[in-house]
Amino acid sequence: MDEEVSSLDISSAFCSLAEIYLTDECYADEAEAKCHKYCHKALEYDATNPEAYLVMTNYLLSVDNKQVNYYKLHIQM
Repeated sequence: MDEEVSSLDISSAFCSLAEIYLTDECYADEAEAKCHKYCHKALEYDATNPEAYLVMTNYLLSVDNKQVNYYKLHIQM
């Protein structure tokens, strides 16, 4: 079987790795840095993958100060 691996497949794999560091391995050494790296790799391999943008958004929300997000939301309204 000669199945070709697409850039979307690779991007989705990096999304999965990033999600591991957002959840199960969030307390691991350098989890934040690894998650950030995998989010960027996912976007690098396929900038049209909506899953990559969702994971990056989740990452940014998880590392950002909740109070800052509260104010950003209200400013946009």
